[in-house]
Amino acid sequence: MIAGFTVLGSDPLDVLIMSVGPTLANPPNNLSGVLEDPSIELYKFNFNVDPVESDLVNLPQNPNTTWGNAQEIADAIVLTGAPVLPVDSNDAAMRATLTEGVYSAIIRGVDNGTGIGTVEVYDETIHTNPSADAFLFNIATRSFVGSEPSKKMFAGFTVIGDKPQKVLIRAQGPGIGLPAGSSALPDPNIVVLDQTVSPATEIAVNDDWGDPENNTAEILLVAAAVSSVGYAVGSTNSAMVIDLPPNRVYGVHVAGASGESGIALVEVFAPTDL
Repeated sequence: MIAGFTVLGSDPLDVLIMSVGPTLANPPNNLSGVLEDPSIELYKFNFNVDPVESDLVNLPQNPNTTWGNAQEIADAIVLTGAPVLPVDSNDAAMRATLTEGVYSAIIRGVDNGTGIGTVEVYDETIHTNPSADAFLFNIATRSFVGSEPSKKMFAGFTVIGDKPQKVLIRAQGPGIGLPAGSSALPDPNIVVLDQTVSPATEIAVNDDWGDPENNTAEILLVAAAVSSVGYAVGSTNSAMVIDLPPNRVYGVHVAGASGESGIALVEVFAPTDL
């Protein structure tokens, strides 16, 4: 599983990155088939060379295979409201201070393990120095989506501030560019939920981005503003632009048409000038 995110601003940004696997088997999730021992590798893209390269970020704990009950991680979890990890779990986590750029967090199973896991990126700086010129601009995750309801892809994000945030949400299958032998999800669809309180409330859905009920002109306008490309006419990929109230937790569920499976990419962009 790969999560990409962009840091913008002239100041450094402190982030907490987590991959939860074995703890997903505990209440309240109670999942089976979890990733028993996830690892995190953090890379930064170098656009000054051709072709573009991704370099391992120079951190003592990168890669990370277990959070190890580290006090700085425990403090960051409390600060950001991230899920609390058991002290002896094999869940992975790291902290990093990042400069402006594009990053990717790659999640693997130790010894080629497989199963259900998460990749999570939390902004610490918004809590410790909210006036800093540094913020998360977007996040995108690529993963396998199964045909069973229990094998959807889930993306979660939080809107923080004092006014609504316009976001572009997209799920891509066709056209994402996969290695030979891999298959894209033919017809991804998205459901957006307000997960601030339980049970979650469905607030928006989309099957194809060009559906009549969608404001395709606004989608293309916002996409241009955030440099998101690939909106082909007649595509079965999904997309929407939505204004979301602040200080709430949101989720995006990605699934395929009945019986479909494959690899999909879900993206959330937060434009700053619209």
